[in-house]
Amino acid sequence: MKLYRGTLSASPQGMFVTDQSGRLTFINDALHQLLGDDTPRSMQDWSRRIHRDDRQDVKAAWLRSLVKQANFARQFRFVGADESVHWLDVSTAAVRVEGHFIGTVGTVLDITQHQQDYAQKRWEAEHDSLTGLLNRRGLTRHLEELLIQWQGSEKPTAVMLFDLDHFKPVNDQGGHALGDQMLQQIARIVQSEIRSSDYAARQGGDEFAVLLPGCTPARALTIAESLRASIADSSIEAQGRQWQVTASIGVSHFHQGDKTIDDILSRADTASYRAKQSGRNKVEGDADG
Repeated sequence: MKLYRGTLSASPQGMFVTDQSGRLTFINDALHQLLGDDTPRSMQDWSRRIHRDDRQDVKAAWLRSLVKQANFARQFRFVGADESVHWLDVSTAAVRVEGHFIGTVGTVLDITQHQQDYAQKRWEAEHDSLTGLLNRRGLTRHLEELLIQWQGSEKPTAVMLFDLDHFKPVNDQGGHALGDQMLQQIARIVQSEIRSSDYAARQGGDEFAVLLPGCTPARALTIAESLRASIADSSIEAQGRQWQVTASIGVSHFHQGDKTIDDILSRADTASYRAKQSGRNKVEGDADG
């Protein structure tokens, strides 16, 4: 047993031991260094320090592992005494002597940097680097999730699609830097016009989309009209002149027959085309909505 404890003490990895009831009986120096001088000494103290959003799942899994005398593995957030949040990867293995369960031995890894890198990569994969809005991939994911929710509850959801009228002269005559500045300004206007629960996306070029969860068709048209007016009232001063664009916005919403997100996107795109064909700087809704 002394050799066993000595080995755990010398390990550069955070390690701990519990008895068969789950009570902590040993914590090595590496774990103290990982979590600081205020390392919890009891499982009850550990539980209090698990992030509240993760606590219930971790506690339930830990109790199941003890009852079944099985291994445990979870990744969760742990709150330090200074309120800093660490992501921990905790794994335990059941220890048996002559077939009898006597407790567990566990390892603890700090995976905070890994989680942050993963979150950053996921954000970059789903967002437009120029405007910070969702990109086409991010838009697709959220729209597919909303379609699934709607199919289960028929909670109204609306979609707005638009591209910018008269954007080509800004880009061609003013230059790409001015074009990028205009796109960033439009992105800020969109975000100022929508609710915190909505999603705004730049699909590419001067094409934008807005997802409006829980929004009725009538309310979506009102939001779209306000957005159209705000875009039309904005401008950028550069090269001794005022540069302006407008938006032809198409609005659609989920219908009972919708099977894929392409159904709603197609209707919104058609509505946007109607707005453009009828003079631009307009809002059009579903023809059948």
